[in-house]
Amino acid sequence: WMYITGAVAVVALAVLITISASGDSGSTPDQLAGVDEVTALFSGIPQKGLAVGKDDAPVTITEYLDIQCSHCASASVGTIPTIVRDHVKTGEVKLVMQPISIIGPESETAGLAVIAAGNQDQAWQMADVLFRNRGAENGGWVTDGLLNKVATSVGLDAGKLDGDRGSD
Repeated sequence: WMYITGAVAVVALAVLITISASGDSGSTPDQLAGVDEVTALFSGIPQKGLAVGKDDAPVTITEYLDIQCSHCASASVGTIPTIVRDHVKTGEVKLVMQPISIIGPESETAGLAVIAAGNQDQAWQMADVLFRNRGAENGGWVTDGLLNKVATSVGLDAGKLDGDRGSD
């Protein structure tokens, strides 16, 4: 347990360092970035809803995130992959995502899409590709077209995602 506690402390420090060094890209790319990297990162790891990793992992880390948040995006690209490779894939840690909407209406739209992707057990892929392709906060980048493109790129049924986004 001391090893796991120490590892969690190191991860927490890495997240803080990553957050302090982050910035806002503010651009909307024509092509999706990071799809292959994200697919490879989560390949072979069990996912259920908003959780990734073994159900019986001794440590659970809950990440509260807003898809428009530059700090969350920085952690998603810089820190979370290390946690996944070094601790989730080994069965030591389970990550649970909790989308929140604090920045604006696009946060809610994107968060609902990530939750809907969880219905197809690919919330982490959806969130990570959105983070890698995000635009300026409340800049109009969270569109149905982008959400469908991201969904399709990670192997989701975009029609089901649309239906689930609008459901209770």
